[in-house]
Amino acid sequence: MKFTTDGINWFDATPGPGSDPTELLENDTVYTFVWDSTAPKNIPDTYNTTVFLKIVPYDRGGQGTPGITGNFTVDNKAIDFIKLPTVTVTNTTAFVEWEVDEPANATVWYGPYVNGRISDLTTEATGSILTTYQSVSLTGLTPGRNYTFLVNSTDACGNKASSEIYSFETEVHIQLYAGWNMISLPPILRDWQVEEVLETIDGNYDIVQTFIVFDTDDPWKHYLVGKPFGNDLTYIESWMGLWVHMLNDDVLIPDHYDPTTMPMWEGSTIPLESGWNFVGYPSVRTRSIGSALSGVSYDLVQAYDAATDQWLSWDGTSGDLTHMEMGRGYWIHCTDTSEWQVDY
Repeated sequence: MKFTTDGINWFDATPGPGSDPTELLENDTVYTFVWDSTAPKNIPDTYNTTVFLKIVPYDRGGQGTPGITGNFTVDNKAIDFIKLPTVTVTNTTAFVEWEVDEPANATVWYGPYVNGRISDLTTEATGSILTTYQSVSLTGLTPGRNYTFLVNSTDACGNKASSEIYSFETEVHIQLYAGWNMISLPPILRDWQVEEVLETIDGNYDIVQTFIVFDTDDPWKHYLVGKPFGNDLTYIESWMGLWVHMLNDDVLIPDHYDPTTMPMWEGSTIPLESGWNFVGYPSVRTRSIGSALSGVSYDLVQAYDAATDQWLSWDGTSGDLTHMEMGRGYWIHCTDTSEWQVDY
């Protein structure tokens, strides 16, 4: 068996193991040849190559008439990455892009970290079709989480190239409105200083306040932008509820760690006193108030919705505030002291 890529020069083609014989063919018999992709065959190391095959049959009577196939396309080249993956994230999406050296279909396999371990990458998302620029959009992600992923490119002939495993972290977006906002922050902050935590809304806020119930001498703490002295709120922690006064609408994107990638972190324990407590909700998971406050003695929970300028409440059995979620601050009226262990 011979082949040509230009219709003029013919080269020997080596069929793969297990193929039918290439000589001593029987008359009036149809044969199928298996051309093993690993067999040496001198086809140029490129993709999208046009090939003709010439089969020269022999039988006991000698050489028969050569038969030439119609042209077909082969891909004799592995896909190479020209640019490795980069990721652009929001709070619930990730846009993955990379580049390969021949047209291919783009796929991303991904999953969240689980208890500090790389996930099984069980979720698939597809993107670009038969292009060298590869891109895939991942949607419906959980804010504030670490994800692992690999990219895969598959050309028209089924050749695949997969990357090593990479990771990215989704953001936390907290929408703030002009005026007062009652908020809390993600479970673990990378920075604690007020200016650093609120860096993404710099210039759009002027006052931050919190209420620390166990500081009986001076529970209200404040930070006033530009005040030369006297600010007694200089550090922010995830367990705090915060009042933030905004000059304009903006989105706070606090820098944080994903607590699910840090299994040695035991979560937040928030001491609650009898009476009113102003706290955050340092968890990446939304839960019903009954579940989130399991073990806490309380008779009223309140939150302020700056978008609607309304107070929401839950008295333990009914109300228009039914869940606790990351980003929202809460007033909890406790009937006894307790240690609130927040399941992050």
